[in-house]
Amino acid sequence: MKHKARLFALFCFFTLFLGAIKLNAQAPISEGPQPPALALSSGWKKLADSTKNSTVRDMAIILKGANAVANFDRSQKDIIIYEKIKYLMPLTEALKEFPLKGKVKIKTPCSNPAFPSHSFYINSYDIQPIKIPWRYNTCEFMSSPAYEQYICARKVSLEKTDKIVDYLRINLKAAPESHEFSNLHIISDAKDQIVGIGFSCNPAQPSCFMGSTFWHTFDFMNMREKAITTAGIRHDYFQKNQVIQIYSQFGKEVYDWMIPKRSLILGKDDALLCWSQYLCVFFIPKPIADIILLKIN
Repeated sequence: MKHKARLFALFCFFTLFLGAIKLNAQAPISEGPQPPALALSSGWKKLADSTKNSTVRDMAIILKGANAVANFDRSQKDIIIYEKIKYLMPLTEALKEFPLKGKVKIKTPCSNPAFPSHSFYINSYDIQPIKIPWRYNTCEFMSSPAYEQYICARKVSLEKTDKIVDYLRINLKAAPESHEFSNLHIISDAKDQIVGIGFSCNPAQPSCFMGSTFWHTFDFMNMREKAITTAGIRHDYFQKNQVIQIYSQFGKEVYDWMIPKRSLILGKDDALLCWSQYLCVFFIPKPIADIILLKIN
């Protein structure tokens, strides 16, 4: 009996031992916290109303010109978008880095058709003014030979031209090297992770720039588009440290502003000397620019 009892006990021990091994093999392996990844909706690549959309065209030109490539990579990248703001950083952490005015927050789906569909949101805030370098004014245009050709082409009388030039010289004593931006715009994905950041303002100091009738959209974050022919837009863009920076200006033509009753017929791509009425800076991490370009190509 003792022998049988020992065999039974040994059998029970091995049974329990094998069961423990099996349970351990089936238990999920803990991999620790997963790195963040870009959150996109299932239909993110759908492009409405074909690629003839003017905003889509504008973005394609700018992104290609800033050396973005059509590519899909949702993984995290160690990219600093602006100051201490990193790519895919949680929105709540990013907001701690800005001098917000009040706690009013506006969050709406991005309406830019070039962005991944139903995937991005724009969060807008009022902030204490932040100075951002801005060296894309072109007041020196007035002292160049091209300026005389410009006013001749616009058929402005010498008397009116002299008055306008005097006004410009008085009000444009020096082109500002920086502007104060009081509007903050943060683009986030569905998980409130940062995928883009920008600023906008109406400049306090008058300045001029050479714009073009070719461009259609002057603020890709808030989808602000021109509505009149006598308005010029200028985009200056480049890529630095895996971030595409877009500096945009919008304004009405100087001579139409000063002589609003004068008729003006413009051809495509005509250059315009414009007052700078609206400034916008948009910082896009390259992985996002690449995904946008993949969608609209």
